[in-house]
Amino acid sequence: MDKIEEILSNVLELQSMPIVFFEALDNIQDPRVNAMRLSDIISKDMALTAKILRLVNSAYYGFSKEITQVNNAIALLGFRVVRNMIMMMALKPMMVSLNGRALWEHSVRCAYAAQFIAEKTLDTPVEEVFTIGVLHDIGRSLFQIYDPKGAEEIDRLSHMGVDKMLVEEDVFGIDHTIVGEAFAIKEKLPYIISHAIRYHHDPLNPKAPEIAKVIYLAEMITQPFPKDLNALIDPEMLKKIGLDIGDPLAIREDIFEKTDRLIQALA
Repeated sequence: MDKIEEILSNVLELQSMPIVFFEALDNIQDPRVNAMRLSDIISKDMALTAKILRLVNSAYYGFSKEITQVNNAIALLGFRVVRNMIMMMALKPMMVSLNGRALWEHSVRCAYAAQFIAEKTLDTPVEEVFTIGVLHDIGRSLFQIYDPKGAEEIDRLSHMGVDKMLVEEDVFGIDHTIVGEAFAIKEKLPYIISHAIRYHHDPLNPKAPEIAKVIYLAEMITQPFPKDLNALIDPEMLKKIGLDIGDPLAIREDIFEKTDRLIQALA
């Protein structure tokens, strides 16, 4: 058994994404599915149902009347918003580790930033961009579940300025993009998701899909502890990527303002 198989088999025994997650995502993309059908699927998972209703009734959305039925929440918010909710909430248990929920919060922020950048820069925005944003660092979660002490050492050294990818290779023999891609393939997620996870730190690679550039920029903009707020993205790298996103700092401030309230509602 190689290292990737060892990590995945160990992790998936402990924790995997709920079946309702896949069933709901599949049906959301089916134009024949209505709010009632999607509501029936979500309602199979009582915890997910409660979380969606709690979020839709939170101050983040500010509806005047209490929403008590999932199908009403779907009708009010739309399929895309509900799909994004499912993504954020279904993955939270897997991404919240002994080290706290910083990785999950970063993934939520990255997903919203990626969606914003894709809508701003791509002629045909990728429907899966939010999903990719949430899942882009799933490999780091797998490391944390597989070996918490090893993952903690990676975080410690990276905070000291050592390249995180190099430390991951030293500790685990692979980096989080490779194990993340393997996880997505094992879970039978669409090819564009697994491929974007693999190349989100290497967006100029000829094998990288266009959306990997979006995820790279979103991750840079939403990094938790940037060394220099005025230099979130290397100008030369931004030029090579070739996407005009405007002012990265302004995007960061807007994304953090919106997601801070959302994360609080989901806490």
